[in-house]
Amino acid sequence: MIVFQKIPAYTQSLTQSDVFVYLDKITRQEIDPLTLHPGSLHFSESIVIHSPLQRAMEAIADSERHKCIAMDELKEIPFSLASLCTKKEWEREGSLAVRRRFAQAFIKDRLFLKRSQIREETLRIFQRLILYESASILSHSFRLKIIEGAIKTRGDLFIYPERIHEFIRPDKKTYEWNEGFQINRKDLRRYP
Repeated sequence: MIVFQKIPAYTQSLTQSDVFVYLDKITRQEIDPLTLHPGSLHFSESIVIHSPLQRAMEAIADSERHKCIAMDELKEIPFSLASLCTKKEWEREGSLAVRRRFAQAFIKDRLFLKRSQIREETLRIFQRLILYESASILSHSFRLKIIEGAIKTRGDLFIYPERIHEFIRPDKKTYEWNEGFQINRKDLRRYP
């Protein structure tokens, strides 16, 4: 079994700081906030493949009990919050606006990473995962939704990017903190 899990909560605002500007810096990966739950994640799998961002690595409990492997490809997909939506739109709609605009940017191929690059990164993740009978994957919301979409569409997500709407819905959270999805290893073999 391969278990994909979203990271725990992290600091999303600072006192005396414009929250929108702060979140924009996070989405651009200019800053990497601390997790609010260090050492809180316990994994049953002996292999833990994770984002190298601090908020992911700090959350892993008993890291010495696991073979922990950081993969750049598991970082959140970078984007600019300020480029996706206005501050006023974000204040009015919050994450709903971000999810809607992220999906539109994915379809129009206007994220910081091109769709072809996201596809290549996804393939590298799958190539790593196929080496293990079971593993836990720790990553971020949009990255996990892209991975889930790539698996469930057998790669069609990158050919027909509007299928992103099947996985990222503006009115529905991507995943709760610490939640995600799981697959059987054989599901990766079906991926072209």
